[in-house]
Amino acid sequence: MFWGKNIKVNETVALDTEALLEKYLTIQTATLKESDESKYFLTIINKGESFQICCLDSKNNYTSISSSFIVEKGMKLKVEGGKKGTISLTGYVESLEDNEDLEEESLEEE
Repeated sequence: MFWGKNIKVNETVALDTEALLEKYLTIQTATLKESDESKYFLTIINKGESFQICCLDSKNNYTSISSSFIVEKGMKLKVEGGKKGTISLTGYVESLEDNEDLEEESLEEE
Protein backbone atom coordinates (compact mmCIF):
# COMPACT_ATOMS: atom_id res chain seq x y z
CA MET A 1 0.00 0.00 0.00
CA PHE A 2 1.31 3.45 -0.92
CA TRP A 3 2.33 5.72 1.97
CA GLY A 4 3.05 9.45 2.02
CA LYS A 5 3.50 12.13 4.66
CA ASN A 6 4.27 15.86 4.76
CA ILE A 7 6.12 17.01 7.87
CA LYS A 8 6.73 20.69 8.60
CA VAL A 9 9.90 21.97 10.25
CA ASN A 10 9.91 21.53 14.05
CA GLU A 11 6.98 19.10 13.79
CA THR A 12 7.01 15.61 15.31
CA VAL A 13 4.67 13.00 13.83
CA ALA A 14 3.71 9.72 15.50
CA LEU A 15 4.12 6.67 13.28
CA ASP A 16 2.40 4.24 15.63
CA THR A 17 -1.08 4.81 14.25
CA GLU A 18 -3.49 1.91 13.93
CA ALA A 19 -2.83 1.76 10.17
CA LEU A 20 0.97 1.46 10.59
CA LEU A 21 1.64 -0.20 13.95
CA GLU A 22 3.59 -3.46 13.61
CA LYS A 23 3.76 -3.22 9.81
CA TYR A 24 6.77 -2.82 7.54
CA LEU A 25 7.21 0.80 6.45
CA THR A 26 9.61 1.57 3.63
CA ILE A 27 10.42 5.24 3.13
CA GLN A 28 11.73 5.62 -0.41
CA THR A 29 12.08 9.35 -1.07
CA ALA A 30 12.25 12.69 0.72
CA THR A 31 11.68 16.06 -0.96
CA LEU A 32 12.16 19.47 0.66
CA LYS A 33 9.57 22.13 -0.23
CA GLU A 34 9.15 25.84 0.60
CA SER A 35 12.46 26.13 2.41
CA ASP A 36 14.94 28.84 3.28
CA GLU A 37 18.73 28.45 2.89
CA SER A 38 19.04 26.28 6.05
CA LYS A 39 19.71 22.57 6.34
CA TYR A 40 16.78 20.33 7.30
CA PHE A 41 17.17 17.03 9.12
CA LEU A 42 14.70 14.14 9.10
CA THR A 43 15.04 12.03 12.22
CA ILE A 44 13.34 8.86 13.41
CA ILE A 45 12.84 8.54 17.16
CA ASN A 46 12.44 5.09 18.70
CA LYS A 47 12.80 3.96 22.32
CA GLY A 48 14.37 7.26 23.35
CA GLU A 49 17.03 7.15 20.64
CA SER A 50 17.21 9.38 17.54
CA PHE A 51 18.55 8.34 14.15
CA GLN A 52 19.05 10.85 11.35
CA ILE A 53 17.62 9.52 8.09
CA CYS A 54 18.58 12.37 5.77
CA CYS A 55 19.67 16.00 5.47
CA LEU A 56 18.23 18.29 2.79
CA ASP A 57 18.70 21.95 1.83
CA SER A 58 17.66 24.31 -0.98
CA LYS A 59 20.45 23.01 -3.27
CA ASN A 60 19.96 19.33 -2.40
CA ASN A 61 16.18 19.18 -2.02
CA TYR A 62 15.56 15.52 -2.99
CA THR A 63 17.03 12.21 -1.88
CA SER A 64 16.34 8.51 -2.27
CA ILE A 65 16.25 6.90 1.18
CA SER A 66 15.05 3.26 0.86
CA SER A 67 14.85 2.74 4.62
CA SER A 68 12.65 -0.16 5.84
CA PHE A 69 11.62 -0.96 9.38
CA ILE A 70 8.76 -2.35 11.48
CA VAL A 71 6.73 0.43 13.10
CA GLU A 72 6.81 0.02 16.88
CA LYS A 73 4.82 1.66 19.68
CA GLY A 74 6.09 5.19 20.36
CA MET A 75 7.97 5.56 17.06
CA LYS A 76 8.05 9.11 15.62
CA LEU A 77 9.45 11.16 12.74
CA LYS A 78 10.73 14.70 13.29
CA VAL A 79 11.95 17.48 10.99
CA GLU A 80 14.37 20.08 12.36
CA GLY A 81 16.19 22.91 10.68
CA GLY A 82 15.35 26.36 9.38
CA LYS A 83 12.39 28.61 9.98
CA LYS A 84 10.12 27.31 7.23
CA GLY A 85 10.01 24.22 5.11
CA THR A 86 8.24 20.91 4.67
CA ILE A 87 9.69 17.50 3.90
CA SER A 88 7.42 15.27 1.81
CA LEU A 89 8.01 11.54 2.22
CA THR A 90 6.82 8.71 -0.01
CA GLY A 91 7.02 4.98 0.38
CA TYR A 92 4.87 1.95 1.04
CA VAL A 93 3.47 -0.19 3.85
CA GLU A 94 3.36 -3.99 4.00
CA SER A 95 1.70 -6.12 6.64
CA LEU A 96 3.75 -8.78 8.41
CA GLU A 97 1.32 -11.45 7.13
CA ASP A 98 2.14 -10.50 3.51
CA ASN A 99 5.85 -11.08 4.15
CA GLU A 100 5.22 -14.40 5.92
CA ASP A 101 3.23 -15.61 2.90
CA LEU A 102 6.12 -14.64 0.60
CA GLU A 103 8.61 -16.49 2.80
CA GLU A 104 6.45 -19.63 2.73
CA GLU A 105 6.15 -19.45 -1.06
CA SER A 106 9.93 -19.07 -1.36
CA LEU A 107 10.55 -22.12 0.84
CA GLU A 108 8.05 -24.18 -1.15
CA GLU A 109 9.80 -23.29 -4.41
CA GLU A 110 13.18 -24.45 -3.06
